[in-house]
Amino acid sequence: MAPFFSGISGGLSGQGGFGFGRKKITVVPRIRKLTVPAAVYAPTKWDLDVNGALTLSGPSSYTITAGNPDGSWSGTVTVAMWAAGGTAAYLGDGGGGGGSFGDITLINGTSYIMVSGHAAPGYGGGYSGIFMTSETQPNAIMMAGGGGGGGSYSENYIGGEGGGTTGGQGAGPAPGNSTGGGGGTQSAGGAGGTSGGNAISYGAGAGSALLGGRGANGGAPGPAGAPATPSGGPGGGGQYGTNTNSWQTGGGGGGYFGGGGGGAYRLNDSVPVIDTPAAGGGGSGYINPVYVTNGNTYPHSNPISKNHPQRGTAGNGGIDGVGGPVAAVAGKIILS
Repeated sequence: MAPFFSGISGGLSGQGGFGFGRKKITVVPRIRKLTVPAAVYAPTKWDLDVNGALTLSGPSSYTITAGNPDGSWSGTVTVAMWAAGGTAAYLGDGGGGGGSFGDITLINGTSYIMVSGHAAPGYGGGYSGIFMTSETQPNAIMMAGGGGGGGSYSENYIGGEGGGTTGGQGAGPAPGNSTGGGGGTQSAGGAGGTSGGNAISYGAGAGSALLGGRGANGGAPGPAGAPATPSGGPGGGGQYGTNTNSWQTGGGGGGYFGGGGGGAYRLNDSVPVIDTPAAGGGGSGYINPVYVTNGNTYPHSNPISKNHPQRGTAGNGGIDGVGGPVAAVAGKIILS
């Protein structure tokens, strides 16, 4: 009787066994090379698996392309980012910038705008973010919200913290006086702070897409006030409102939607003196679910963000303490 397998050819090439043949499997190597500006790295080619993590400290805005002439991009990049903190006013501290984290599958040959937010004196904190091809809200992939600027004349007028899906409310006095700016959300900017009582109001700007609102302005009385203004640097933090008496209302933090500016009111229509200059609200963070996996956005105070080993001091709000003022800290993006 013939053996059962007598009609089957010999083993695999170079091996024993049953010779059904073997399909060749091609393994595509992971290539994680970026084309970066010379200001980031003069050779303009950054290999994450050779050069290590790429850190973009703020304030900065850079165009970085996935892949380079040495090889097409293949793989994912792990991102950790923190937005800038809001600057302090007289006595009132700025709010801290939030953090966002996740893995992004970059598209070979596509340029990404990477923004590490500003912490310019007199402004709410700028957002940090990664955008596809242009720095516009519809092209946002991941963002961390900036902290609101502090208000004047009270240690309690602290800027709203940035980050999370909704930024923090800026602090102000008890209801009936001025209020702090609202935090940005996933669908709208934070409301501008208001005044109360029978006082003459100085309007505060509401937050908007990417931009924080300007704090209530002492330049002219009346509800027309100050609209949201362009920021003082990368990341869209709103400008403080000021007048000749050196009071300051906090500007809103930049974000997916920015926080509102702090409100204030004038005590006397004939004398340019104001009271209760409140703090700005924080901007919101954002995670685009189409491009980001394992993504989360956190407010500044969340331990996952605040105690992250790569953060350092990025995103700290400004302090106007007994030992002298401490400047707010700009944002940071780390790609690894």
